[in-house]
Amino acid sequence: MTYASAILRVLFVLGLGLLLASCERTNQWQEEVQLSDGTVLKVDRAVSYRAPSGALGQPSGRRALEERLSFADPGTGRHVEWHESRRTVFWLDRIDTQAWVVARLSTPCESGFGHLPVWQAYLLRGDQWEAVDPAGAPVVPVRNLLTTDFPVTKQLRYVSLSDKQRLNAPSPQDAIDLARKSGC
Repeated sequence: MTYASAILRVLFVLGLGLLLASCERTNQWQEEVQLSDGTVLKVDRAVSYRAPSGALGQPSGRRALEERLSFADPGTGRHVEWHESRRTVFWLDRIDTQAWVVARLSTPCESGFGHLPVWQAYLLRGDQWEAVDPAGAPVVPVRNLLTTDFPVTKQLRYVSLSDKQRLNAPSPQDAIDLARKSGC
């Protein structure tokens, strides 16, 4: 192997690594979340995405790899964190002194491949989140978190309850326009 071919191989590997790294992004923002008792939490959210490649290496959509939530428990004041791979959060609440999260698979087709339930509930017991059947949640969860549409969330920093109502609009382009107008 010549010196020039070794340099080309190293450059190729570095370029490939940069290309693959550029396909993964994490969006972070803070969001107001209203619980069923009327309490409003400020929740820090982070969603990591991957852009799967389509024809000629072009991104063919976004898929959440992992979501993270962190907040101060309104009952105890202690810092709580939740994270799970391949799931996006639908509902967060605190009922009868217990924190609950309900999340769904970021891509429902993963259910068939990994034999994972599309919907999953999590109950905080002590310092650990325990996966439980969503039917075991104390109430029927109604979405109280922002829809994690990649083009919208990449522009956000802070989302109030009123902003969230507008941003959860049916059209992603409408939500992007609203985010730009509100200075997100």
